Order: sequence, then structure tokens, then C-alpha cells
Amino acid sequence: MVGMPAPPWGRSWGGTCAARWRCGCRCCLDSCFKHRHEGGNGKNPLSSGLSRRQVVETMGFPKSSLAAPDPLPQFENPQSIFDLLNFQLHEFLGISGSLVTRICENEYGITREEWQFVAMLAELGGMSPSDLAARTTVDRSQASKTLRGLMVKGLVDRQPVPGDGRKARVQLTEAGMQLYRQIFPRVVQVHNEVMQDLSTDERAALARAMHSLRARALAVAQRHKPEGATGRRLGGSRAHWKSTPLVD
Repeated sequence: MVGMPAPPWGRSWGGTCAARWRCGCRCCLDSCFKHRHEGGNGKNPLSSGLSRRQVVETMGFPKSSLAAPDPLPQFENPQSIFDLLNFQLHEFLGISGSLVTRICENEYGITREEWQFVAMLAELGGMSPSDLAARTTVDRSQASKTLRGLMVKGLVDRQPVPGDGRKARVQLTEAGMQLYRQIFPRVVQVHNEVMQDLSTDERAALARAMHSLRARALAVAQRHKPEGATGRRLGGSRAHWKSTPLVD
């Protein structure tokens, strides 16, 4: 959008948000408004109680920006970050996932990660912590932290595997299963509301596309799997930038 006013929260704002601000579409503006920034005056205009419409009108945006649909991403020929599948999925998960997070944290006192573990164990039954981490695509350290939280809350039980004291198996307690039965219908309601504009055929096509994309992503990840120690084990991005002097 040409002639965009400066962002209302000061000069210190992330590059991603800068791109969203310049884009000016509904999704990007909402992301900017809801994002908490450090530096500048540190203020989010929505935190003052103003609606998105009031903020946009106060700052001089054309009213068309409130109703204009987001441009379709160009998956066939990406020209910017907004045309990348990973970015679009990340944005979608950030929006719809926040609804589930509020249900879990505000009403039931568990995190979204803990809910994911509860739901997985309810569906698949007990398993080893490493298998659970693999099924949820969570790294082992985060999986251990999440499991500790669930055990402290009495939702998950950890038992040694008979005949092998080095291995363990985690499973839901009765309290964990009861919690699952309470939360799952709420999450299904969110799912149905998000999907309500898609026809039955569109939902089936989306399911097939997601199934194919997941299989392809696994194949690509396997093909690009590094040999030996992974970058994270070698220090990751911190090791890469550690020897680079800061610009004064």
C-alpha cells in the first residue's frame, strides 16, 4: 500500500512486521496490531481499547482496507514471503491456534502443547516419551518439559517398562482422560467454525492436499537430513554468528 503512515508504536519494530505493515492487507494489519513490540513507545494501538476499525480510520487508511480480501498467495511462483506455504500455514496456525490456546489456558489451566500430548495419548494410548515426541514433531527437551508439567498436574502417569529399567511408558491418568473428554468437543467446535465456509467437496480436497503435502514434506526432510551432528548440536545460529563482529 503506497503512502502508509508510520507504525503507531515507534521506530523499533521487527522486519516481518514491517513487511506486513507495508502489505496493508487485513491479515497483515491484524498481525501488526496484535503484536507486542519492544522499543519506541512500546504501545499496541489495540491495547488502548480501540477496535481495529477505529485504529485504521484514525491513522488515515482508506476504508477499502477494512473490507478488501487478502490477495491469494502465488504458490506456483513465489515472489515474497507471503507466497510461501510455510508462512501461510504459520499465519493460519497463529490465528486459529490462539483460539484453542485461550480455551486450554483460561478454562482448563493447561498449555496448548500439553493439550496436544493429552489428545495424542487419548487417541493412541500409552507410548514411550520419545515416540510421543516424534508423533507430535516436538523435540525431546520440549517433550520432557511438557510431560513433567502434565505429571505434576496428575494428568499423565509414567511407568517403567517391565524388564528394561532404562525405558519408560507414559499414559493418561483417569483425570487426564476426563480432561480430554471436556476439551475435545470445544476444539471440534473451533474446527467446525473455521471450516464452515468450505463445501463438503472442498473439505475433502483440502484433506487430500494436506495428506499429500505432509508425505512430501517428510520425504524432503529425509532427503535433506544432515549427516552426523545436526546444526543445533553444533550451536546452531549462535555458533554461526558468534564470530561475526557487531556493526557499530
